Amino acid sequence: MTPVSGQDINVDYATINGTALAVGDYVADNDTLTILAGQSSGTITISLPSDNIYEGNEDFEVALSNAVNATLSTTDNSSTITIIEDDPLPILSVSAANTAEDNSSMVLTVDISQESAFATNFTLTTSTSSINPATAGNDYTSFTNAPYSIVAGQTSRTINVPIVDDSISEPDLETFTVTVVNSDNNSGTRRQ
Repeated sequence: MTPVSGQDINVDYATINGTALAVGDYVADNDTLTILAGQSSGTITISLPSDNIYEGNEDFEVALSNAVNATLSTTDNSSTITIIEDDPLPILSVSAANTAEDNSSMVLTVDISQESAFATNFTLTTSTSSINPATAGNDYTSFTNAPYSIVAGQTSRTINVPIVDDSISEPDLETFTVTVVNSDNNSGTRRQ
């Protein structure tokens, strides 16, 4: 504040949602700040609750109004506050239980390590395993870069892989590999 005033200055302030929301990202505040005579600034403290949800960086605004004993700038009467993300980007993993050949499908589960405010888009690719290999087309239905998504706010997704039941004598356990590729945790619409 220039120049320093010989009187106490009162100014109202209010928080305004941006990509950060007052319902969980920060605590909304509407109050009056007093800057004491002879001081050039005052401090507004906004509470930021902690969570374990990956949201990326988010922002909100603090706007000033109704100054007493001072005049507000017409171009600089608000400030955008950025909340820097402190949760790590979620990690994807895939798992499946063994299934009998006469089942029509094998259920894969793709998990993310923590909740995200974004849809988690990814692709899956199957490949032949080097140990007791199952044959694509004869034992299971293969796919390359098949697109899937875990909805914002969810932490897992199940996917059925069709299994082919045949009458060929084969080892009791045949294997193939499923790989998660092209994961993009920030590509979807943010959950509001």
